[in-house]
Amino acid sequence: MTIKVKAIAEGYYGDVLRIPGTANAEFEIGSEEELGKWMEVVGGKASSDDPPPADPFLDRTVADITGDLASLTPEQLVSYRDAESKGKARKGVLEAIDAETAARSADA
Repeated sequence: MTIKVKAIAEGYYGDVLRIPGTANAEFEIGSEEELGKWMEVVGGKASSDDPPPADPFLDRTVADITGDLASLTPEQLVSYRDAESKGKARKGVLEAIDAETAARSADA
């Protein structure tokens, strides 16, 4: 049995970044155990009392984050760098984001 969900914040399901309002925002998951805080069951009611879910991207390991940087938009890179510098401030993540941003600037 699968459950149809939609992304209510950016998040990864498998290797795919799901972004609210895009074509891949709605998808199916295998079970309730796979339901992330950034997902909402389609047809379920939303609660305006709950704060928006945290983005799980920066909750991952440094290796996982740095491996996915090439798939992010420039705006996401800026946003994630800001969040990382105010949060865990991991040197490896910050340097990788800076390197990806610099590489894109050099290619432009």
